[in-house]
Amino acid sequence: MAFLDNSGDIILDAVLTEVGRKRLTQTTINGGTSANITHFALGDDEINYSQYNLNAASGSNYADLEILQTPILQAFTMGNANINYGLMSLTKTDILYLPSLKVNSLMGGNFKPLNTFSNIFYFAVNAKTYATLKDTEVNIGINQIGYAYNAGASPFVFIEGGLNTPLLQKDASNKASYIEAGNISNRGYTIGMDNRLGVPYTSNGAGTFANNKTDGTDMRGGFAVSQKSPLGSTTSATGIKNYSFYQSAAVNNGIVQPDINGPASTLSAIEGPGDTVTCFKVVVKPSLRTDGTAGGVRDVLYSQIGSLNKTAASLGLSGDASRTYDIIDTMIYINGSNTGGTITLPVRIIRQTA
Repeated sequence: MAFLDNSGDIILDAVLTEVGRKRLTQTTINGGTSANITHFALGDDEINYSQYNLNAASGSNYADLEILQTPILQAFTMGNANINYGLMSLTKTDILYLPSLKVNSLMGGNFKPLNTFSNIFYFAVNAKTYATLKDTEVNIGINQIGYAYNAGASPFVFIEGGLNTPLLQKDASNKASYIEAGNISNRGYTIGMDNRLGVPYTSNGAGTFANNKTDGTDMRGGFAVSQKSPLGSTTSATGIKNYSFYQSAAVNNGIVQPDINGPASTLSAIEGPGDTVTCFKVVVKPSLRTDGTAGGVRDVLYSQIGSLNKTAASLGLSGDASRTYDIIDTMIYINGSNTGGTITLPVRIIRQTA
């Protein structure tokens, strides 16, 4: 593995994957056509768009200079290592804005969103751990702890989609013009999780997310999740080892301006027109839920892919050295089914041991 220096030129580094080399060999030996190239894909895995600088000192022509001069990795021969974030193919050529996904931690009322602690989503594996984190640890709040053992109880991780730009007013007209007319609405989602740990319980489509019904009946609330079967084809397409992906239903994002039943800015994490929303929670397998304070058998995964007996202080929870925890850090992938929009969330599975 090595970096390519593209500080002065744009480099195209093309290699055959392992499958490509195999098919080329078969073509050479048998005289067939198994190595013909019929499709290609493009991705932007290594691009950091935050480096795009419209206020570049040398002028707008140099706004993307930092991006163009960023070293990139040489192409891999393993097919599943080259593109994890593929570019979209759109038939319309006049699309000005693309939907993005954001975590919404603003919700209230009948629905309780899970907030992060130290930019990580915490999920307690049993009631003892949950109670200790909630009642004893001084730095973590109740809305920063998820139940990894109770499938139905909120809080859930709430994902909101839409055009995250202040240049478009958050109203139904712009939603119709820029999202629906452009066919860039996410009408469903997939949630990916390490299948060794458990499953995500994902949105079943119940609930409302709106603020402008004059009778007040469609305020936020009623969101529910349920267990789904993994999507085999989606799993194999991603190539992420030990991960399975699950369907998650989309609910219409009806938060708009002007405000009638609640200010949009206190409900929505998206600045412009909203698209759809979804939610999920992590539920770990029973062997990970044992009570470490009562001598419960520790699942080997805690030692294989996690960390054992971490002090509360080392996790930033409190200064009490007598409390320790086993943790497993993992990632959850959320993908928009129509646009390919993706967001990756860090998750910590936590079990109290003392």
